[in-house]
Amino acid sequence: MKNANKVSRSFQHMILLCGCLLIYYSVSARQHKPTESGYIAQKTQGIDSDYVLIFNSYSESAPWCRSLVDSTVMDLIKLSPQTMTVTQNLNSGLLRDEKALAQLRQQVDVSYHDKPRMIIYIGSTSWPFLHETIEKKWGKVPSIIFSDIDYTGPITNLLRKTPIAPALRIPYDKIVKEYEGALSVVYMPIYLRQSLALMHQLTPPMTELCFISDTRWISAQMRADMAAITKTDFPELKVRYLISADMSTLDLLDSLQHYGQETGVLFFSWLKQSQVGDSFVNDSHFRIIISKSARQPLFVLNDNEVNTDSDVLGGYFPTRAAVSHHIRLALEKTLAGQPGSFQTVEPAQPVIDYLTLIRKGISPDLLPSNTHIYWKPDNFFHQYRYLLGGGALIVAVLLLIIYFLSRSRTQQRKVLTYMAQYRNLFENMPIPYLQMEMLFDQNGRSHDLIVRDVNPSVRKKHFIRTTGGGSAGRVTGQPHTTGQYTESRPHCSR
Repeated sequence: MKNANKVSRSFQHMILLCGCLLIYYSVSARQHKPTESGYIAQKTQGIDSDYVLIFNSYSESAPWCRSLVDSTVMDLIKLSPQTMTVTQNLNSGLLRDEKALAQLRQQVDVSYHDKPRMIIYIGSTSWPFLHETIEKKWGKVPSIIFSDIDYTGPITNLLRKTPIAPALRIPYDKIVKEYEGALSVVYMPIYLRQSLALMHQLTPPMTELCFISDTRWISAQMRADMAAITKTDFPELKVRYLISADMSTLDLLDSLQHYGQETGVLFFSWLKQSQVGDSFVNDSHFRIIISKSARQPLFVLNDNEVNTDSDVLGGYFPTRAAVSHHIRLALEKTLAGQPGSFQTVEPAQPVIDYLTLIRKGISPDLLPSNTHIYWKPDNFFHQYRYLLGGGALIVAVLLLIIYFLSRSRTQQRKVLTYMAQYRNLFENMPIPYLQMEMLFDQNGRSHDLIVRDVNPSVRKKHFIRTTGGGSAGRVTGQPHTTGQYTESRPHCSR
């Protein structure tokens, strides 16, 4: 019965693996089709020397390197549209001895004839492997190193994939000073200690750690650094190193299914690379399968895995936006002929995929205050900000209308009060008062007056009331009846 369950589980993993492979290769065939911007190595003899040469330490399918290559090429297109880019993937994971390295250097020497405008080294091994060949061929060409480690060391360690002891490390900032402005380094740190602290905070209690890595030199160095950190800072944590050379991807998936909730999973890389003739077969895309198969939240060490279609939770590192900013800044300075420098990509912070966080049943309240969250739902005010803004504007307009109407009504009441007061004075004062309109003929001579208004004193002294009310009438040289008053004597004559 147990054998039957094991066979069934392996069959399910195989179906999942095949399905993901089909999706990956269909997408990758469209995304990584070679173009004239140069995602493949090519001979440059006879082309314009205004080109940028990019050496990628690994393969084009390695997520971290591919992201840097794509970002660099896009920035170069914007900064210098007339400059062509040529990228060579060194596949340094397959280099194991001096003979293989010598063949690579010879291939680079014969492939590129014209001196490039700039050289970009991506990864931890491209510059140590090639800089002597390049300098012998062209001298010190303006160059940039994009690296996730801030030092280099003996070539033998890089070829044999063994960690470099602290005493043998050569810091890149020291190398930059020796090159007197011809070299820049953009350092993207890997935060192992902070990542472990974040995992402890989000998935307590974590008593065991699975560190997933491959056979590259950088992976061996990270395993050595992880052992040192856990020994000093997390002595109670048991670490399992799952290495691509020691197990198949199916074995890895099966192992992750058996680990309990007390086991944390930290993914660094799973690059399974082999050479078939002149072609390289890369299995770096298995990270998507691993993230979807793991029962535990999957943490990573860079932002290339977060905010994608995978189930990666996140980790502690600089965001993609911060990395892109420093890449563009280094390219701008180098293209402008400014001296090179050593710069560290900052700031680093917890980076979390909110959707994965909720799916894994982790409370957002556990997140540190400086966490950068992808796909975080908007709060009420942000989600309905336009509706609330429009409503507030309408209310403000209505309040203004009410204010001005109220003010106008107050002014009207004041005017009516003043009119009533003056009318009372007009009606009761003993002095006769007439308001008259003078009439003119066609020649402009006055010939008549129209009495528009009089007060009671005028009526008592000059008029005899007939019938009706009012006070309008004419004043002429003869007695004249207005229909309301009869003039007793001429007031003016023509």
